[in-house]
Amino acid sequence: MKNIANHTHIFREVRCLFKLSVLAISLTSCFTQESTPSSSGGSAISDDTPVRWNSSSLSGGMNVKIAQEILDDFVGADDDSNGLNPVEQMYDQWNDATSAQNFFDIPAVATSNLNYSDLTDYRDSEMGIYKSHSWFSNVQSSVLAVTQYYGYRKNTGTASEYIEMSHADIIMNYKDYNFNTTASSTVAYDFHSVVLHELGHFLGLGHTSSYSVNSVMLPSLSISSSKREVSAYDKASIVELYGGSSALLAGNSALSVSRSAASVATTKVLPESARQISDDGEIHGLIELRADGKCTHFVNGKAIDQHQVALHKRLK
Repeated sequence: MKNIANHTHIFREVRCLFKLSVLAISLTSCFTQESTPSSSGGSAISDDTPVRWNSSSLSGGMNVKIAQEILDDFVGADDDSNGLNPVEQMYDQWNDATSAQNFFDIPAVATSNLNYSDLTDYRDSEMGIYKSHSWFSNVQSSVLAVTQYYGYRKNTGTASEYIEMSHADIIMNYKDYNFNTTASSTVAYDFHSVVLHELGHFLGLGHTSSYSVNSVMLPSLSISSSKREVSAYDKASIVELYGGSSALLAGNSALSVSRSAASVATTKVLPESARQISDDGEIHGLIELRADGKCTHFVNGKAIDQHQVALHKRLK
């Protein structure tokens, strides 16, 4: 066993596609932007520059730890037939998405939960999935979870330029929301689905921009639904970003083409507006998963705009 939209353009601005009905949430890309000093050097970062981990970082799978407090919520029935807990099951989904890499090391390692008041404090020597019981003063309570990443430009100014991720964490809002490992729950958000989606962002994927496509990276998920498996479309997206092959690409399928040539795009990059550069050249982005339909844009920690946009179509 292995260790475990129709838009063709890449997003050129931060967008929030969301409409909250009684049972709907959005997996929405809003970003906390850091400073952009002129001393950062180099040309502006293109909005189609890929964001990914270097292959050396993936050797043997990344050691993304799980807060013990999250593990303590699981019961024996949550494990699958291979003895994998819910987080490891979602790691395995992405591991199996391409033949090129094992993205996540399985079994995962437990770690103490971090409950910092400042998101930047999570930038440490460990990457993990954590609970927040107090949430953050600069992130609204309507946010279900955040994926925070850091990275540096590589091959700057060349056709092969990319942003090499150096650190990422997922922090879930346990102060204001409940999560449940029961797929049929209508009173809490499906834990597996949220983690699987956020892990896609963790690897550098953006949102699938058409609701006609089966994808875990769609920007909306009903509270009563679950999406616990990466689709053939998701596999094609991750294959383009990291290489290898998938069952989709090996088969005779209309989607067995480059994502750039496909009629429906899964953004393999994170929006340019998230790629702000600190004084040492490190890029910092924050992806919010929201639950109120409002998208707030931040620059240097100050909210500069807030709006609400309706979804094209709600998932059933």
